[in-house]
Amino acid sequence: MINLFNWSKAALFSSNWEALMLKGVIITVIAVCFIGAPGHTVHFLTWLFGVIVLIGGILALIGSGRIAGQALRGTAMLTGVVMVAAGAFMTIAPDAANFLLVAILAFFTLLSGVNQIMIARHLPMLSGHMWLSGILAVIAGLFMLFLPGAALEIFGVVIGIYLLAFGIFNISMACVLRQKTM
Repeated sequence: MINLFNWSKAALFSSNWEALMLKGVIITVIAVCFIGAPGHTVHFLTWLFGVIVLIGGILALIGSGRIAGQALRGTAMLTGVVMVAAGAFMTIAPDAANFLLVAILAFFTLLSGVNQIMIARHLPMLSGHMWLSGILAVIAGLFMLFLPGAALEIFGVVIGIYLLAFGIFNISMACVLRQKTM
């Protein structure tokens, strides 16, 4: 088993502490922007995901011509067409795509909550945690369904907080590695 806390092995990374520091600073700056404008964060991430799906769909369509077998080729082409359509929708109308995503998440969260409550009714040994989890999921699903804008803002802030923690971690690690080389 590798001991991750053995600092003598940190010499492998010590020459790159500057890159780690730069990465941490960039991530931290992006995180502050995401926390400061969470609506734009979700908008940007939806657009970026749409570009990735669009490119994936185009590549799937190109690759489908090389597939042997009519059924497989048709399935690959259909997948490519759906991906191109979804990617185009997300890049052209990311706000609408955001709200569609929240609606889908709200539906599945509500469904999950109701399912957990039903399980809690039939399995008394799990009832305490399942009731609480189910009720919280139903509340979260209703929140997302009736206040989708607020849900999007919260998603943006959560992503920003995660990135802020990750950026600070990278900066801290760079400082430790820098001190180990001195």
